[in-house]
Amino acid sequence: MLQQSKGCRNPEALVAFLNVGQGDATYIQDTTGKSILIDTGPKDSQVVTRIQEVTGCNKVSIDSLVLTHPDSDHIGEAEKMITKGLVKQVVHNGFMDMDQPDESPTENRLETTTIPRRTVLAGDILSLENIQLQVIYPMEEPYLTKPKKGEVDDNIYSLSMKITSGEHSFIVTGDAYVLEEKKMIARYKEMLDVDVLKLGHHGSKTSTSQEFLTVTSPDEVVISAGKDNSYKHPSEVVLSRVYTQQRKKPLQIRETFTEGNVVYLLE
Repeated sequence: MLQQSKGCRNPEALVAFLNVGQGDATYIQDTTGKSILIDTGPKDSQVVTRIQEVTGCNKVSIDSLVLTHPDSDHIGEAEKMITKGLVKQVVHNGFMDMDQPDESPTENRLETTTIPRRTVLAGDILSLENIQLQVIYPMEEPYLTKPKKGEVDDNIYSLSMKITSGEHSFIVTGDAYVLEEKKMIARYKEMLDVDVLKLGHHGSKTSTSQEFLTVTSPDEVVISAGKDNSYKHPSEVVLSRVYTQQRKKPLQIRETFTEGNVVYLLE
């Protein structure tokens, strides 16, 4: 864990699961200071402050803002960060270019922002200095073909990514469900073994199956959730799965709601 940042002049390569309450935000930075932010947490999540905490730098500039899906607890601060000029491009799965029924005001406002956008799907790669992010889901274009009729469950299209830097590896899956995990296993099983797994959907019982835990075989799991949240995340069902995996191999559980920012140095 990061004890004291070297600050702006000597940026550190790191992956940080930020303490943004009931939501997700993962900050990735290389030694040149370039960065990727995966999700922003909910509105008023203090995500910019959290980034400043882990970098020791007041200036925040995000080279790529990856939005896994348009749930408000993942995109709540995106519009504000964009309008303040803190983001150079947005990476998404297509949702920003497709109007759907029942979109939230937060999503509608975000879609009206004028900023360079990149749509990615499984197999696409984002790169920093000695850090690679490979998209492992979704595997088709759910938003770019045609609008869906009725309400869309955006969780089933959550961008999921494997982050690799030297001997360090992580997987983040947004709010993807167990069925989507099965699809990842079917296509990418041999590359899913990682050091750190962020539990899907904040530790909801709909995600992080026993099979996914076995295949990813993490040394640590990270839970990104709010303290005493109304959803009761993490679910006791998922924690039971984690404890089952823990009996197979040593496994540390880390929680943003007790630990604060969970930071991994990549040096």
